[in-house]
Amino acid sequence: MSPTQTTFWSLLNDYSIRIPIIQRDYAQGRDDKTTAVIRNKFLHSLHKTLLANNRAKPLDLDFVYGEVKHPDEAKLRYMIPLDGQQRLTTLYLLHWYLAVAEGRLEEVKHVLQKFTYQTRSSSREFCDCLAKCEPADITLGVDQPLSEQLRDAAWFQPAWQRDPTVQAMLTMLDAISEKFGTPVGLFDQLTESVDPLIGFQFLELDKVGLTDDLYLKMNARGKALTDFENWKAEFDQFLHLHHPERQGEFAQRIDGPWTDLFWHHQQGSPDSMDTAFRRFLEYVTTMLGVWRSGVKVQEEEEEAAADPFELYRKVYTDADNVHFLFRALDLLSPDEVRNTDVFFREVFSKTQKEDKVVLFDGGLNLFTRIINGANPDIKVRVLLFALLNYGVTIGSLRGDDPELHDLLRVVRNQLERVRQLKDTKFGPVLREDAMPSYLADAAALVSLSATGQSVNVYELLAKGIPARLRSGPRFAPEIEKAKLILQNPALKSAVHQLEDLAVFKGSLHSLSLEEHQESIGDFAAAAKEIWSGAASQEQIIRAWLTIDDYSLNTGGSRLGDKYFFGSDENWYTMLTSSDTKIKDLLPRFLSAYLSSPGATATERLLNMVDAWLAKEQEMDWRYYFIKYPRMTEDSSGQYAWESSFEMRLLSRSSLRAFHINPYVRTVIGLVADNSKCSEYDSGTSDAYKSPLWCNRVSSGEGATQYVGLYCEDDGWRVRMPEGYVPAEELASMYGLQSDLKGRLQEDPSTDRIQTALAFIDDLYKFGISPAVV
Repeated sequence: MSPTQTTFWSLLNDYSIRIPIIQRDYAQGRDDKTTAVIRNKFLHSLHKTLLANNRAKPLDLDFVYGEVKHPDEAKLRYMIPLDGQQRLTTLYLLHWYLAVAEGRLEEVKHVLQKFTYQTRSSSREFCDCLAKCEPADITLGVDQPLSEQLRDAAWFQPAWQRDPTVQAMLTMLDAISEKFGTPVGLFDQLTESVDPLIGFQFLELDKVGLTDDLYLKMNARGKALTDFENWKAEFDQFLHLHHPERQGEFAQRIDGPWTDLFWHHQQGSPDSMDTAFRRFLEYVTTMLGVWRSGVKVQEEEEEAAADPFELYRKVYTDADNVHFLFRALDLLSPDEVRNTDVFFREVFSKTQKEDKVVLFDGGLNLFTRIINGANPDIKVRVLLFALLNYGVTIGSLRGDDPELHDLLRVVRNQLERVRQLKDTKFGPVLREDAMPSYLADAAALVSLSATGQSVNVYELLAKGIPARLRSGPRFAPEIEKAKLILQNPALKSAVHQLEDLAVFKGSLHSLSLEEHQESIGDFAAAAKEIWSGAASQEQIIRAWLTIDDYSLNTGGSRLGDKYFFGSDENWYTMLTSSDTKIKDLLPRFLSAYLSSPGATATERLLNMVDAWLAKEQEMDWRYYFIKYPRMTEDSSGQYAWESSFEMRLLSRSSLRAFHINPYVRTVIGLVADNSKCSEYDSGTSDAYKSPLWCNRVSSGEGATQYVGLYCEDDGWRVRMPEGYVPAEELASMYGLQSDLKGRLQEDPSTDRIQTALAFIDDLYKFGISPAVV
């Protein structure tokens, strides 16, 4: 076939021209320097040709390839350009501009309306409104740019400004206006079909043997198709071959609500929108294929790069997976959820709120956490998949659906329970290779439901689902809670309140719920009061120790085992430990707290302390921890236990970091005079001793010396500087020996903190003196 020269106007009279969904956005109007140069050269050629009006030297725009459709030859014929989109769009804008300039838009608008974009609904709507706009909306030859006049028109939708094709068209119209000004007679010259001034050769694909594969390799005389644009084209063809009944739905939905979904979150940037869409597709496809179905993909990088569509082909051969993908996009789209930010705020919260599920880390919108991050957290991926699986199974998503909340709560609790203790902190150990089990469990929690019915996750856990869970042991606490809630629904709110406290993160095994059913509501209120931040760390530790020694052994050191008592930064480890001691002592602590008088958490805790101290007590380590706040306040809460009095309060888990004897620290805090003693001087590292150094003690001769107080099991050992002895009055008062082994004689009615304070006061009063040789 020898193609004949045709014009845009002739083509538009013969067919409706539809820029297909697989095409990229209009590029010749992009606002960058390189495109501006190309745009100006093209417009210059068009302008020069029209002004010269020399039909012996026409402007040939090369080939335009397209596919002609004849669904109903009597009524409709349309052409889908597969190469030539950019040139055709520029010619469309030039025809519109010249029609406006010569007052002929009303005459020809019915033809211009036959050109449209199907890449986005906003592009299509803009083209339609542009062709029908009123002359009053436009005044050529004035200072106000044409693009601004169009944006100010009543029919222009602000949201269109986020459409890159619309933006590019407006930029091109400004460029045309600047180049052509207010021309006369050019419209007829441009639309003349005999010996046209500006034309091209139109080739129909089915007549020249071109294939869709060839199109995918075309550059379209501009920027190559993006990965996402290639994916759209290939997926469309894949559906045509394997699921033809869904091909039309795909074209319609990706042109409308699905794209709108991603625009809302990407502020209209085409690159970021495509990236977001691609990330979500990869997420759903990987979850469905790799993790849920075990689809294997090529491992060799070169082979995988040669066929990037391989995973999609394998996953979506299964019609159920196509259905899941389509419904997942539908469920989150503006047609159903309307606004994902609002939806996820209805489901989740960062702090405890009635009828919502607390997320303990990160943002609430799981969807945006997927599309905005290259490697989303495993918890996020599984929670979102559980939510989407619920919606696909039930048929809808509602932010106020209590059974959706319950499901996500159970999944969250189970994921939080996948953890490992390292020193004093539980850290997540969720693994990629365990994803199949996480997803299987999440799916099992809704699998017994029929489409269109709700899912009561507690009924499933209590009655039928446990045997189908792959991570059974981790669900044991959820099963216990489910049975409890079904037996006594009134407890559900209190259980949820406890679960949503950051000090529990869903793990309530240490509260022995079944045993303390009648107290669960009170426990929830007490725990919220105690660990809301109103009570200090040392108040909680001291009050809890009045019940018994609840500390956790966290391993060994060169100074002995390490013990953890909790801290403001990490009560979670303490309250959710599997240690049987906690399971016994935590409920007892909360019960005692509830019985203690006081209007605030601080008053109740301090009253527990005062009541315990009011009784005659053995002056062991627990006595000092309870009586003196400085033993535990503002600290890591972890101690290396050489002995009950020769221990170290650690700043970090390793002895290489700063540490100090807590009795020494307490005395220094009560002296409150850095000129006499300080934590900095008395702290140490490694396995060295941590004595209390009394600084600049007068020797009676003007010199300054340092006296050390070593806290040991037998009391305070006093170490005088070499060559010095305590003043006679001081030695007499405290029964000190003259050698370096002096030890304070303690009154049985006075504890060692009080003894040390009195000694330091007298030390600075009487001083020391050189030893007599």
